[in-house]
Amino acid sequence: MRGEHEDDRAVSLRIRSQMRLSNKTQILREGLSPDDVYQSIQQCDLIVGMRLHSVIFALLNHTPAVVLSYDPKIEHLAAEFGLGNWLLDVRAMQASELAHRMRDALLHRADFDKPLSARIQRSILAARQTYSLIAPLVRQPPQSAELGPDAIELLSGGVQSQIRHIEQLDSRNRALIAENASHSEALAQCKHQLEVQLLAQGRQIDQMRPGMASLSKSTEGDNRQVKEAESHRMKELARENASLSMTVQSLSARLEKDTAALRQAQADSASLASAVQQLREAGVVILQGLERFQDAHEKQAAAYRAQRAWQVMLLFRKAYTLLVREPVGRWLPWLLKIPFSGFGSLAEYDLRFPRPGDYVPDHAAALLAAPAPAAATPASGAAALTLHEPQQKYDIIILAIIDFDFRFQRPQQIAAEMARRGHRVFWVSPTRFLPLGSPASHAVTPLRPNLWEVHLRGTQPDIYMGTLEESHLQPLTASLNQFLREWTVSENVVMAQLPFWRRLALSLKRQWGSKVVYDCMDDWETFPSIGAFNISEEHLFAREADVLVVTAAELARKFEAQSLKPVLVRNGADYDFFAAAQPSQLLSDVPHPIVGYFGAIADWIDLDLIYEVAKLRPGYSFVMIGQVFGRDISKLEALPNMFFLGNKQYQDIPHYLHHFNVCTIPFLINQVTKATDPVKLYEYFSLGKPVVATAMAELQQCADLLYIAHDAEEFATSLDAAIGETDPTLHQRRIAFSQENTWGQRVKAIDTAVTGAFDLVSIILVTHNSSRYIRPCLDSVLHHTSYPNYEVVIVDNASTDDSVAIVKEYAQSNPRIRFVASEINLGFAGGNNLAINHSHGQYFILLNIDTIVTPGWVGRLLYHIQTDPSIGLICPVTNFAGNEAKINIEYKNYQEMIRFSQTVAHLNHGLTTDIAVAPLFCALISKSFWNTIGELDTRYEIGMFEDDDYSVRVWNAHSRVVVAEDCFVHHFGQGSFSKLSNESYNRIFSQNKARYEDKWSRPWVAHKPRTGVRPAHEETKFEPETFEIS
Repeated sequence: MRGEHEDDRAVSLRIRSQMRLSNKTQILREGLSPDDVYQSIQQCDLIVGMRLHSVIFALLNHTPAVVLSYDPKIEHLAAEFGLGNWLLDVRAMQASELAHRMRDALLHRADFDKPLSARIQRSILAARQTYSLIAPLVRQPPQSAELGPDAIELLSGGVQSQIRHIEQLDSRNRALIAENASHSEALAQCKHQLEVQLLAQGRQIDQMRPGMASLSKSTEGDNRQVKEAESHRMKELARENASLSMTVQSLSARLEKDTAALRQAQADSASLASAVQQLREAGVVILQGLERFQDAHEKQAAAYRAQRAWQVMLLFRKAYTLLVREPVGRWLPWLLKIPFSGFGSLAEYDLRFPRPGDYVPDHAAALLAAPAPAAATPASGAAALTLHEPQQKYDIIILAIIDFDFRFQRPQQIAAEMARRGHRVFWVSPTRFLPLGSPASHAVTPLRPNLWEVHLRGTQPDIYMGTLEESHLQPLTASLNQFLREWTVSENVVMAQLPFWRRLALSLKRQWGSKVVYDCMDDWETFPSIGAFNISEEHLFAREADVLVVTAAELARKFEAQSLKPVLVRNGADYDFFAAAQPSQLLSDVPHPIVGYFGAIADWIDLDLIYEVAKLRPGYSFVMIGQVFGRDISKLEALPNMFFLGNKQYQDIPHYLHHFNVCTIPFLINQVTKATDPVKLYEYFSLGKPVVATAMAELQQCADLLYIAHDAEEFATSLDAAIGETDPTLHQRRIAFSQENTWGQRVKAIDTAVTGAFDLVSIILVTHNSSRYIRPCLDSVLHHTSYPNYEVVIVDNASTDDSVAIVKEYAQSNPRIRFVASEINLGFAGGNNLAINHSHGQYFILLNIDTIVTPGWVGRLLYHIQTDPSIGLICPVTNFAGNEAKINIEYKNYQEMIRFSQTVAHLNHGLTTDIAVAPLFCALISKSFWNTIGELDTRYEIGMFEDDDYSVRVWNAHSRVVVAEDCFVHHFGQGSFSKLSNESYNRIFSQNKARYEDKWSRPWVAHKPRTGVRPAHEETKFEPETFEIS
């Protein structure tokens, strides 16, 4: 083709004369039309293009292209369409590099073609948007071409809307802070008054003691009635004193929670205020930029009007494009040129109409592009909430060291395996954040089943060399808190892959009861690219984490020397994935034998060793697959038997491995690699490949399966031995080693360690002729208990129906369930006492058999009692109870009940309410507190008044009885009482009431429901046979 230089054709002829296959080379004639060029490119398998038009036509035809860059517009086009792997600078490229890129483009056409359609569509949209701005310059008289105030308003309106929205949020937040502060102040005043009253009563008691002693001496043997009266008054004052003490303690706990909430609200307000200020500043910058854009646009329009001849030419070209060519192939090339070269060929005359984005800084443009704010969530009701599929196992929040789409290695393998096992896994991106001014607190992108990438709102930190100060930590914590609440997270594990995340991980531990895992993958003290903040944080984090995981024996020894107990979990392989590799045409043009390597080509690779070995064995082909990080490989590339293939897709790696005759791990021996367990070893062994490696410490575990070399000569000799292997058992032993060290087994080891970090919880059940309730209850416990460390202890009180057979069936099939049979009916209290005597947990949950539990129930109850030491006994809210534990329900079946429970969890996260009595249909208590106040009182018949009695004992022990507002458990109700006649029920009630009043020397106070809550008998009556888990 002829270009703008007259000698293009002469140059082409001279190049062809020097080509070995000149007889197969064709130079197109001069004067070809765009249609001719377009049709010619359609027939090509590969384009090597330097001119813009050739690359555009290649894109239109989905023809692989190697792009030779000589101008920024070429680089822009390559970046826009994802051609970075096939872009070469024409001024610095080598022939071997061009040949390699051409071969790579042909072999990986799918990588070129796959993202192209979406990118073309985006470019069409961008072209149309650009054209819509300047079309009036062509269709209308020149004087109408100015960009008017309407256009400016259209472009800047989004920012103004954002500012107004954030200001409204800020105003509402300040009102909430004021209300919270007022509430906290009132609580503080009330606490102060009670403390004053308590102090006064204490003084009164102290003043009475001398008088009582004197009275005792002067009236010894006489005035017994006076002494008894004074003694009774002393006891009354002591009881009032104890009651006031409990009230003060309760108020102190509430005041502490309110103060924490106030601090969080103030932090949120500060964040919002910062966002408002940022938006205001951005708004000013954007409006100023748009004014500059308008000025530039007017100047270009004036120049355009001065060049009407070119305008006419463009109109003809446009007419030709739209009328002569076929629909897509006819107008799409012209349309695609618009974003890159202005309108038509104006770029050739230094005319290009400006884009508004050229005049707006990136940070301001990000705010301009932020999505419109969503409508506020209603204060109640499930309809307006987005409810996600509830957790079935503990959730995992990964504070990542790399993005998930980076080179697939240990961090992603563990996350993917956890997701395959049924955990919801949330990968917090370390590089992708929402702007502080964004109305959304977070963004979530699904990656694969059970695995999501989370983008937090905040400033992107430098997780390797930077620090995580409080000003950066607060918005990240607030963003993550909102995310966890939205996804109704209960039991969860925070896995930090770098000590940089320590403060964020511990913040979640405090606020969500998270178990924290530090997965230490390297000895960071030896890494030059890891800053001092990471090192200092690790010294603390290793001790504070609930589980410390290390990948190498050297790391285990390091932490054991600090009196810590690390869990050694080495790397592994996705055996099934690698073992499924099939023969292919990959590497078909590379002579055998092939000495292969895949992985990063970074600081730890011994390039000098590879160079020397490649020279020693010129008959071997050395194939290196992976991205080069800051290393000079030019010396190696000059060798004819070295092949650097660049980075490859993870799914293609096994197919490359299949063609390797021998694999290598040519790592330097230094402090970094001393604690390195190379993943590639396990992957190489998946196909039984022989491996030659340097003398790394971690490879000693399988030294009998590979070849260890200490210098280039020994490495070359080992390659000879590996290629000439004749022992078939070595091949099978390597495969067996890989099968024994899969990521599944690694994650199993991590899960075992994590499960042990959770306190054991014993779920206590008592049955008596309860056959119709057992299956729904146990199915819900087994299906909805995402808490990992629990046991179920069931006592049967001499049932005469099928209860025993059903319970034994479950106990035989599930090792968590333990069955204890009582030959006599011990009643509710006696049956629970017996079950607890057979349990091993640090916490007990008394659960009626006529209940159905909901997702996350154990974690929600446990969180409150573990984070608030003033709580002694806690129960959930429910549909059937005679007191404040009862709430109104809005469901008609099991599925709706689960959604209802998730809504309750979302709206009321972290809330509890003090109540006088915890109904024991479901109640949690710690083992230590149970041992302090004793067992349930067995003098109460059937199951009445035990809960009143036990709650009094809790309050008398200066602890609180509360209901967890964020935990819902369905209760069928009166599973035992429904079998009694009215006469028997009334008799037992009267007898138990009398026992209670006699024991506590006080009248029993009837339970009261919450204000506005319907009584239980007005709710829908459900039957277990039609309410089972489907």
